[in-house]
Amino acid sequence: MPELSVIIPAYNVEDYINLCLDSVLNQEFKDMQIIVVEDASKDRTKDIISTYSKNYSCITMIENNSNIGVGKSRNYGIQVANGKYIGFIDGDDWIDLNYYSTLISVANSTCSDIVIAGIRDEYNNHLSSEMRYAYTNEFTIDGRMGLRLLTKSENMGTFITPIMNNKIYKKEFLLKNRIVCSDNKSWQDDYFSFFAILHANKITFTPKTVYHYRQRHSSTTHEATASRSKIDNCLDVLSKIKFRLQDSSMYSVYQHEYQSFVERCISSLLYMIRNETEQKKTDDLCYLFSALMKISNIGDIIRYLDNERIYRFFYV
Repeated sequence: MPELSVIIPAYNVEDYINLCLDSVLNQEFKDMQIIVVEDASKDRTKDIISTYSKNYSCITMIENNSNIGVGKSRNYGIQVANGKYIGFIDGDDWIDLNYYSTLISVANSTCSDIVIAGIRDEYNNHLSSEMRYAYTNEFTIDGRMGLRLLTKSENMGTFITPIMNNKIYKKEFLLKNRIVCSDNKSWQDDYFSFFAILHANKITFTPKTVYHYRQRHSSTTHEATASRSKIDNCLDVLSKIKFRLQDSSMYSVYQHEYQSFVERCISSLLYMIRNETEQKKTDDLCYLFSALMKISNIGDIIRYLDNERIYRFFYV
């Protein structure tokens, strides 16, 4: 059994998948299983991955019959993963060469369920970049504090991104707590991360390595960013989180964190809508608040949304 399983969903990334796979294959850490889930790409992605899988015995390719999205593809990967730890990479991103040796070492020395690294945003074919999340020293927290940092319900000077890829997770921990992605085409990271952070006994941050997050407008993350489907997916994920909390009799315990998470997600949608044309901005804003009323009452919306942010949306 390998120490680590790396799950890589890949869709239409023929220009990027080589760098992604090479950065994993050339890791200082070698005891790993690499699972690439080919999500019915329309370009040469499948052919490239197939060549790698023939040349490297540590690579397993799973072929989806149709395009099912990142979340479901990751879940398929989790089902066949047999490593002690699980990590995720998107097919257009890459990692530092000491990435997994650092995260595995920290996980084993601290007995952490989750280990978190920094993220560097890469622009213009990685000719320019900037740190999105950086941690200045190694430290460990519990899941309750982690949820506060994820949802931004408290300002402790440090935050956790819902992005799954700058972390490794103990597989036994994921299975025990039924941590999976939602089946939505977007915002699936938010569902996974909310419950992974909530259930973790130990979460450790490390400043010693970085995940490289490629920013490209044609990616799944950026295309149609303020479309109706994007809004629907976000609110559906928020509804699923609330339902699971209520079903587990945990909503009253984590209501503050949940409502703060709602504000964080809605603020992200507002930011995306703000960049649209005036007519589309008006239509999507009306649609957003109409849909939001279906999962929450007006009192909660006023109480928990950042009213200053909404004010700036209209007047700046």
